[in-house]
Amino acid sequence: MKCPKCDAEIQLGEKFCKACGLALPEEAEVPVKNTDTTPAEKLLDAKVQKESHVEEKDLWQGRYSIKEAGAGWFLSALLLLVVVVVYILNLGDLKQDWFIITGVFVAGFTFLFFLFRDLKNYLTLKYRVTTQRVFFIQGFLSRTTDELEIIRVDDVQYRQGLFERIFNIGTIVVIAPTDKTHGEPTRGGTGKLEMRGVKDPEKVKELIRKYCRLRREKGALFVEQV
Repeated sequence: MKCPKCDAEIQLGEKFCKACGLALPEEAEVPVKNTDTTPAEKLLDAKVQKESHVEEKDLWQGRYSIKEAGAGWFLSALLLLVVVVVYILNLGDLKQDWFIITGVFVAGFTFLFFLFRDLKNYLTLKYRVTTQRVFFIQGFLSRTTDELEIIRVDDVQYRQGLFERIFNIGTIVVIAPTDKTHGEPTRGGTGKLEMRGVKDPEKVKELIRKYCRLRREKGALFVEQV
């Protein structure tokens, strides 16, 4: 360091120049940053770092089951059986060609209606559950993906009709009242995400419920420690 007047060498901390006696300006003290952190801040940093490195993993994937058409298949088979029995036994003098043709046509139409309806759903509806989210994917050529954070889920239900119980399929209802983007748009969103035609619905429902509870327990533990 040199004197601004005579260019003499000056030692750090000196107030006057030894050569010319010039009063030297005092150096401003550099404030020392307080690096001490509270236990809560350290825990928060550790929590953020841990969450940022947690990978989202797939737990289950599935699609709409074509077995949902089972009720329609049974109805068409029953209708065809009734027509054949009535025709063979000639009940009510209905042993006529027009009767059997009409009966077969109606039964066939019923079968094809349910077959193509559920085949379309099979090709266009897919579901996916991860450790963090539930996905509802719609579409074949163009797709729309709807998702729901597991941590926002309050309850999970499933329902089955008679034929759904026979084929072990059903509808899973994921309930998240704070999420108004799901459910019937005409009702402003009911906070429900429905996955229809799911194989082994009880198993999938318990899987979602398990990870929903795990996410909540982690959050509650973190708040308690802070």
